[in-house]
Amino acid sequence: MDEIVTTIAAAIEEQSVATKDIAENIGIASSSLEEINNNVDEASNVAQDTAKDIAAINESVGEMRENSNTVASSAKELQDLAAKLKELIAKFKV
Repeated sequence: MDEIVTTIAAAIEEQSVATKDIAENIGIASSSLEEINNNVDEASNVAQDTAKDIAAINESVGEMRENSNTVASSAKELQDLAAKLKELIAKFKV
């Protein structure tokens, strides 16, 4: 009878140790999941910032395109004025 009680007590002790190990592993896994979630949140924030930066760059490119067109138009007008001025100067002979 003592042998059976001893065997049962040993089995209970083994189960207790195994349960403790499982609980520790669950705690470690939980901490790891929390760290993963934090990393995912951080990556999401970086992606959002990058998207905002890209949108700002696209807007700047549009503004540069408009300004470039304005400069080209102004250069054409200046070229035309220079040609007219050259014609006027050619009329005056000193």
